Amino acid sequence: MSESEPLRPERRWWYQVALLFLAGLAVRLAFVALEPATKLRGDERVWTALGLELAAAPPASFDPLQSRLLFYPPLHPYLIGLTYVLGGSLKAFKLLQSLLGAALVLAVACVGRRALGAKVGLVVAAFAAFYPELIWYSAHFWSEPLFILLLWWGLERALAADDGGTGAAAAGGLLLGLAGLTREIPLYFLPILVAWLSWRRGRQGVVRAAVLAAATVATVAPWTLRNWVQFDAFVPVSTMGGRALWEANAPGDRDKVYAEHDRLTAEESPVAAYRYATAEGLRAIRERQPLWIFEKTIREVAGVFTPVSMALVQIEKRGYGPLQPRTTWLVAAALILPYLAVMLLAIPGLARAECTRPLSLLVLFSGFYLLLHIVVHGHHRFRLALLPIVFILAASTLRCAGAALRPWTPRRRLAAGVLLVALVTASAQGVAGFLKEPAFTGRPRPSEEASTAGEG
Repeated sequence: MSESEPLRPERRWWYQVALLFLAGLAVRLAFVALEPATKLRGDERVWTALGLELAAAPPASFDPLQSRLLFYPPLHPYLIGLTYVLGGSLKAFKLLQSLLGAALVLAVACVGRRALGAKVGLVVAAFAAFYPELIWYSAHFWSEPLFILLLWWGLERALAADDGGTGAAAAGGLLLGLAGLTREIPLYFLPILVAWLSWRRGRQGVVRAAVLAAATVATVAPWTLRNWVQFDAFVPVSTMGGRALWEANAPGDRDKVYAEHDRLTAEESPVAAYRYATAEGLRAIRERQPLWIFEKTIREVAGVFTPVSMALVQIEKRGYGPLQPRTTWLVAAALILPYLAVMLLAIPGLARAECTRPLSLLVLFSGFYLLLHIVVHGHHRFRLALLPIVFILAASTLRCAGAALRPWTPRRRLAAGVLLVALVTASAQGVAGFLKEPAFTGRPRPSEEASTAGEG
């Protein structure tokens, strides 16, 4: 037997993952090319406006000290602006988004392999390559493709560091720091990750945890220093979290929160508005005790795991123009059925998958992530960061994935049953009303009826 023979399964695995990456990239590029013209929606408009603002100065200026950017994290708009300058159009950024989305296939394959084995990694890579919701985001300007790519490569490097090596810890810290400059969640999770890397790993584990933490802080620190110099306040990344906390917990109309926050920003300062919003959010939480956590958990978790997605919202809002109901129902089925399939597969996987050390970190992160969005607000867009762990659990359920499954016990059956009921309830509530909208029924909107009556 030659020395190269033991490496053949490893090479074959990487070859298969590379093919899935290329297939995922091809599907995303095809979608970018074939998607009908559509309108920007929600934060897409803000991200593109901020990016084009950075690119607009003649010549383009990306000097952070010349920018008033503080409410939004910087990495995504900077990337849009840079891509626009280099590519000459916003479509260049869609091509980059396609590459980022396909690169997620590689990241989750490696995470799945570390968590439950090589076969699980391949199944997870296939899920990520062809999952319709992920493909849709590749053709749009949301920050999710960039965020989840950096997040999951950062977690993968953290898992690699747990196996040994400070180089992987440094890379993980860099990637998580960049993810934090896109959305700040990895920075909040950092203390838990440091504790996990140190737990039962002796002195070397403590060293690797310290390296990862130092690399994360060093990556974010230049922007934090910029905020200190320009706004005379300690703001690690952005002030978005303050308003999110306030709007998610204050009773009444959310538009009033927006208006008050904008007024304080204009009349006082962004930092003053941030501090006021944070204080008001915490006050609202105190006033809603003791039922606050139960009310928020039911509402926000249902918001995260509803089968509705931004692609469906785009159709419902007629972002693609008027479509035939048959078309909208076909698209809805193509988006909702894969979601329900992976979720139904993930439930027994969560109950029965072998709890390896890597899987424990992923479950820990998922619980933390959900808790954070219970405190603020849940939205179907935010579940994208959790899809890789859903894919891993779904892959573990498939016997062909070769994952070790623990036997069913009454406790596990009960847990799976509770999760199944919660999924069915959230799905029914989320979809039932949504699919009654005019875009799916063929009825005109009230505004369209009024317009027709006026013309008559």
